[in-house]
Amino acid sequence: MIFSSQGAVSLSRVLTAVTAFLIVALLVNLSFTVLPAMQGFQAARENRLAVSRYEAIFTAANRISAERGPSNVVMSIAVGSDPAAVEKLSAYRDEADRALGAVEASTDGERGVWVRDVTAVKTALRDARALVDQVGARPQKDRTLRMTIEASNALIEAVDRIQPIILHQKYALLQSDGSLAGPLGLAHAASELREFAGRIGSYIIPFVMKGAPISDDRFQLIEETRGRILQLLRFIPREMSDASHEAFSSALRDIDTLYLGQGLDLIRRLTEEGRRGLAYSVRPEDVTKQYVPTMAPLEELRKLVIAGMVDQFESQQAQASSTLTWSITIAAATTAAVFALLFLLRRLTVRPLLDARRAVIDLSQDQFGAISDEPARIVELSSLFRALSVLRERLLERHALIAKLRLRTETDPLTGLMSRAHFEHRVKDAIEEAGPETFGMLYVDIDHFKSVNDTLGHQIGDALLAEIGGRFRALASDRVLFGRIGGDEFAVACLNAMPRQREALAQCIIAAVAGIHQIDGHVLTVSASVGLSVGSPGSNRYSELCRQADVALYSSKTEGRNRATWYQPHQALSAPGQAFTRGDLVEALDRNQFSLVFQPIFNLQTGHIVVQEALARWVHPIQGAIPPSVFIPALESAGMVGEFGEWVLREASRVAVSWHDQAGVSVNVSPLQLDLETFPLTVAKVLSETGLSPARLHLEITECMQVGDDARRVTCLDHLRRLGVRIALDDVGTGYAGLSAIQTVPFDSLKIDRRFVSAIGTCQRSEAILLSLMALARHLGLCAVAEGVETPSQLDWLTAHGCNFAQGYLLGRPVPVSTPRGADAAADPKRLPVAFVNG
Repeated sequence: MIFSSQGAVSLSRVLTAVTAFLIVALLVNLSFTVLPAMQGFQAARENRLAVSRYEAIFTAANRISAERGPSNVVMSIAVGSDPAAVEKLSAYRDEADRALGAVEASTDGERGVWVRDVTAVKTALRDARALVDQVGARPQKDRTLRMTIEASNALIEAVDRIQPIILHQKYALLQSDGSLAGPLGLAHAASELREFAGRIGSYIIPFVMKGAPISDDRFQLIEETRGRILQLLRFIPREMSDASHEAFSSALRDIDTLYLGQGLDLIRRLTEEGRRGLAYSVRPEDVTKQYVPTMAPLEELRKLVIAGMVDQFESQQAQASSTLTWSITIAAATTAAVFALLFLLRRLTVRPLLDARRAVIDLSQDQFGAISDEPARIVELSSLFRALSVLRERLLERHALIAKLRLRTETDPLTGLMSRAHFEHRVKDAIEEAGPETFGMLYVDIDHFKSVNDTLGHQIGDALLAEIGGRFRALASDRVLFGRIGGDEFAVACLNAMPRQREALAQCIIAAVAGIHQIDGHVLTVSASVGLSVGSPGSNRYSELCRQADVALYSSKTEGRNRATWYQPHQALSAPGQAFTRGDLVEALDRNQFSLVFQPIFNLQTGHIVVQEALARWVHPIQGAIPPSVFIPALESAGMVGEFGEWVLREASRVAVSWHDQAGVSVNVSPLQLDLETFPLTVAKVLSETGLSPARLHLEITECMQVGDDARRVTCLDHLRRLGVRIALDDVGTGYAGLSAIQTVPFDSLKIDRRFVSAIGTCQRSEAILLSLMALARHLGLCAVAEGVETPSQLDWLTAHGCNFAQGYLLGRPVPVSTPRGADAAADPKRLPVAFVNG
């Protein structure tokens, strides 16, 4: 059975149905074979007629071209001195008229286009003949060089008039059969060769007739035509479809011997004599007599090419006729073969196929039992089972590769410890299982690590972190989890450990870091500060444990470093931002102690400011300037983020409306603001009250903020996008959820963290990450903004690598509202590229 479910159909019945379907398909195919064959026969016949018409057009063109020879003779001899020459000219004219008549008779249903073109040819030819007759009727002394050149040029123009007809027929043939491109090209080339060969003689004969030196412009024309002739003579042999054909070979030999050896050599000799002012070695009436016979092989070559195309279509007609007979024979043989094949399939493949199906189902369910090809009784099915065995091995390799990739994503590549995201995931899972009193969190920071990077370089700093990571791995166990959370900061989770065990672990960590480190010939001695969380009931959430450990770590650093400190509630008051009460903050807002400064973001291509980032400042009347790193945490602790954020948004929008260049304004958004359901309504209200266009407002979300994993925050950002507000992801490259957030939230721009920009020229790894982030933004259609541009070399590197937007002290420092926008950036033009100065 094919399926195990009720109502399954047997494979033998399926094969029977397939047999019937194939028979019907063969009969239908047989009925449709005759019509294509008949169509092929008709198409070949029509193409053959079209080629004959094509040949008639070429014949007319060449007959008109050949008329120039006797015309030149008549214009070169005295009146009445050679009646035979006049009769010859009359005969050539009759041949040209008959050839044009043949072209006009073959117009069929295209009379409008053809009659117009043929009429144009006749008119040009009539005018040219009149000029020839006028020159021939004058005494030789009254014939001027200009008159003979005008008559000769008129005959050339008559030939040019027939070119649209040639091209029209050529394109018609190409549309009916694209395979004719080669033969048509050869025929056209052969005709052009014949035309240019006659034309170059017409360029020289007027000067020979008058015994005048050849002018510079006419010499240039002769040389260009001679170059075209030589180019065609190189092209035609290469493009011959049947170079071994004796007729083609003979024509090419005659061209080489007769035309190249005599005709073109005569032209060269007369040209040299005319340019040097010497007497011409050939009489005017003898030039045509000596030169025209040398062009006979050129005419023969064109006829051979056309004849080859006619033979091709006649062959196609014969082939289409035989196709009808063969189609019936092949269909009958195919039907018999299908019956035989289905009979063998019914007898030999039912059980092996069912076994193969069973093996595929097992592999799809990750059941990797042994696969044998024993049930297969024919070679092909045996190969199928061997392929299934190979598939089994590939799936095993894939599982191993997935495990390896998972290990890479879960492991910090520098230290070998858990990555920040994986550490958080593991600890959150452990918190759900562990009791609150038996779980603890430690934060570890390497003291004065920045000085190592600043004095010895990031390479030594990375090597130091790698060695410290190795020592931490030696302390790790199933109950002690180590993770690197960023830079020189580490987190340690203690599972099922009492307080004294956690404190002992902290001392072990301090001792492990405090040892001597031999790094590339440098002897380094560093220390570590540790903060321990209490882990009491009610505060067992991951974020709370991390906050407690971070506060305790701050206390360790402020108390002298190289120590471990337990978290105590009173420590929060000494942490950054905890020194101000809610009353202080309310008073600061009421008394307008807060203000905004604006730092520009430049378009590096135009040198124009595209966005101004609004930055909050607080000048306390007693304590002076309070940094944002202090008052922002205070606002968060006091629950005033929403109120303060609305003030910043309103003030920034009010100022931006007054700007004449319509630049955007960027405002930083706290994660607590995104948690407020009313935040999108607040933004809409501010935009309405201030009159600022939503498209000019940019809201910056820090990468460290858990946006992509929080459905509520994603929904909030989605509402903001619907308002038309732009969303930017700030500090890209420093957080743990950047890619996840980019995948979930439709950001408009990415602001790359300054630490990668500051490492330009000193750290190839940081440059590689910077290029990767810029490429990611380009592929996602986002704007990439490089932060922290402080040196001309950094700006040059960013411009050379295609970064279009940048921000930093080199380009413009934050300035208050009263300062002209961009004044700081424009104060020193030497720091900026030319586009900034002139833009």
